[in-house]
Amino acid sequence: MIPFSFSTYPTVDRMTKFDVRNYLEKIYNIPVGAVRTRIQYGTNKKRNHLNQKLKRPDYKLAYVQLQRPEEKGERRTNE
Repeated sequence: MIPFSFSTYPTVDRMTKFDVRNYLEKIYNIPVGAVRTRIQYGTNKKRNHLNQKLKRPDYKLAYVQLQRPEEKGERRTNE
């Protein structure tokens, strides 16, 4: 059995799971099994020379599970 793989992509905050799936399938021809998203909040630990807190911007991450060859209708042979 082939282990399926995951990939992580930073995306624009406005992109939905459906948009990420269509983007990868139509433009890059990557077979997508499932898409999960989450918002990563930026850190605010740094301070500048005036001792003011600085916050990095928030961004969205998309976790993409690539489709197995068996799920696409292709069969693997043991040779």
